[in-house]
Amino acid sequence: MVKKTFSIFIAALLVSLLLGCNRGEGTPTAIKLVPEKANMIGHIDLSQILEDEDIAALYEAMPIEPGDPQTLDEALDLALEGIGLDLMDFREGLIFGGISEATGAMDYGGIVIKGTFEESDLIAGTKSGIGEELTTISYKGYEISTDPDEEMGIASLGSDVFVIGSMEAVKDVIDVKQGAQPAISSKLLDAYNDLADGLVQVAILVPPGAIEEGLQGFASELPMELPMELPMELPLDALTNMDTVGITLAKEEQSITASLKLCFTDSDSAEAVENMLNAAIGFASLMTDIPEEGQALLENLLGNLDVSVSDSCLDISLEMTMSEVESLIQGLFMISSFEIGTT
Repeated sequence: MVKKTFSIFIAALLVSLLLGCNRGEGTPTAIKLVPEKANMIGHIDLSQILEDEDIAALYEAMPIEPGDPQTLDEALDLALEGIGLDLMDFREGLIFGGISEATGAMDYGGIVIKGTFEESDLIAGTKSGIGEELTTISYKGYEISTDPDEEMGIASLGSDVFVIGSMEAVKDVIDVKQGAQPAISSKLLDAYNDLADGLVQVAILVPPGAIEEGLQGFASELPMELPMELPMELPLDALTNMDTVGITLAKEEQSITASLKLCFTDSDSAEAVENMLNAAIGFASLMTDIPEEGQALLENLLGNLDVSVSDSCLDISLEMTMSEVESLIQGLFMISSFEIGTT
């Protein structure tokens, strides 16, 4: 059931990815409707991504089969074929979700969007995208269009505001609008507002126990005996004190910067994780038993990586020129092809 829900959710996402919320004008309308139970929010400035010639060139730098779309525009046209909506009709939006404490999976989420489209067009587009008939149910005075199993929903919240997502999330947004549920928590909102502007911005409130679960899962995947001794001890206590995570992808002229902001409950934890990362970077720079292509990629990545601590937050950023990103993409595909061919 969860798998089906998210195939529907992704289909809905295709018709609502033009999330052009302008953070320079203050908190967008969409964020005021996000339920408090959400521990992840984010936005993608698809309009800027699609209009940027440098980013389009990165798509063309990838190995493309003759029968595949040869340009980014062709790929988008193929992805949106049959949906019948003009993406330029979308003005503002915010993706939100809930990451499970038990599994680490996001089985709750939606998108609050503003646009100049008709509700009937949005419903028809989503119906085409998921390939199923939609029915209508009523909830607290609002009409929700849903699939036969009522796993997802689309609802108009009045004027030009809509919500698309899992049924639970859609009902929660309606409750927030009516004042029956609180909106997004101040901690997650602050983490989001602290992010720099960019093409992609995501803030996550780390669920209690999620880091411990993740570390246990990672440890279970390791071989009983590692081939070499690690040059540092993992600061387990510090890692479990991680509070929020911020992710940003930004482009300025001919460079792209990917940033990760890890905030902890105290500055000592941030410094401990910084020391671990610096030790890992130093160790990685000494590795010589990898293919020549991989060595060049590793040296380039490490040379552009910056790690620093500010108060209780650890900032990790990777800045690369567009030509370096293109070389990285081509190198990764080359290494992947080599490994596939030798296995």
